[in-house]
Amino acid sequence: MKKKLQDMLAKKEARKKELLDKSQTSNEVNELRSINTEMENLNGEISELRSMMDSTTETSVEPTEQRQIVAPQGQLNVLGTYGVSGVQTAPNARSEQRSLDEVISLPQEEMRGELFMLPEYRSAYLKGLQGKQLTDVEKRAITTATNSGGAAVPTTTYDKIIEKLQQTSVLFPLISTTYIPGNVVLPVANAITAAVWSDEVTDGTFGDDTVAGVSLAGYTLAKYAKISAAAMVMTIDAFETYIVNQIGNQLSIAVENAILNGLGPTPGGGNKPQPTGILTGVTWGLTNSTTFTTTVGYDDLVGVRALLKTPYRPFGKWILNSNMEAALFKIKDSQNRPIFTQAPQNGFEPRILNHPYIVDDYMPDDEILFGAFNYYYMNFSQNPIIEASKEAGFTSASTIYRGILIADGKPALNETFIKLTKAS
Repeated sequence: MKKKLQDMLAKKEARKKELLDKSQTSNEVNELRSINTEMENLNGEISELRSMMDSTTETSVEPTEQRQIVAPQGQLNVLGTYGVSGVQTAPNARSEQRSLDEVISLPQEEMRGELFMLPEYRSAYLKGLQGKQLTDVEKRAITTATNSGGAAVPTTTYDKIIEKLQQTSVLFPLISTTYIPGNVVLPVANAITAAVWSDEVTDGTFGDDTVAGVSLAGYTLAKYAKISAAAMVMTIDAFETYIVNQIGNQLSIAVENAILNGLGPTPGGGNKPQPTGILTGVTWGLTNSTTFTTTVGYDDLVGVRALLKTPYRPFGKWILNSNMEAALFKIKDSQNRPIFTQAPQNGFEPRILNHPYIVDDYMPDDEILFGAFNYYYMNFSQNPIIEASKEAGFTSASTIYRGILIADGKPALNETFIKLTKAS
């Protein structure tokens, strides 16, 4: 019985691939609508076949599709929807896909995380955004989520949003990110005091390590995108990619700016609560900041690097904008030769004093940051949400989509960031 279901599923999936290839080359609206209608029916039939296969008792045949539950290395997976491709698989990862009936029977907290991973839930969520008709299986999946805390972005879509953040933002891959529901306090220890040699007679001492508690709440970041009616005839895969690109790019730009310049929970002046940036949140003083006079010089950069203590220095990176990058390349030695060049031995990676530098135009003019950016913490406290409304775009035959992230971030230790500014 299971072998017969596998053969039927293979034929359905082959037809689905054929339609996907055809949709990439077709420019006719009527043909695209016909393809889309058949794709909807195929998705429903494929989901039902998979459910039937999962419910059969035969064990001699390997399951057609396997999906691994993964967790990012060194990060919590509490929200249950993060597994960007390329990260290491958790040691206790489960490889066999559960059926919808099995997922619904789980305790609610576990059920929601598993539900978001199901292909039936993914197709139901994305088709709902397009205003398409759902199959009975899809209706059941989306209704279960709505009745147990609300429908959230499916796992694969969430992965694409986080991946878009990593690709578009130059700072997001450098910081420490967590995915813990609600408000959190993360303990962060400094790395200055070394371990102490001791013997079995003498009591050990704790030294003077300090532990800072980073309190992170949740602030709303929203992006609105107007998308034409052409999105209605897209396949599920094409629509998912399109909506992630439209909304994810702009969300990543806002996150990038917040890491540097976020005004914090009570910014005032009509600004909304937001994460606290490095430039605005670090307490600057003689131990972590210095100045240059007219133009930045080589000795100024050497002095900045000296302020970052050695335990943090291996992780040190420079952040500066395009104008400051140009100023650095104008620094020359006594024989009028540029001091900073891109050397072929390190793959032409841009470096200053053997530390990588990143150009970010959210940095102000006449300022350079040097630091261990993994001491900036950002927590995503809720699953992202994507919502659709046709009313707002009624006059232009378009749909307004809104992407929402709930997150907070702030720097943990003042000593891990060094700032160089022009003297006023």
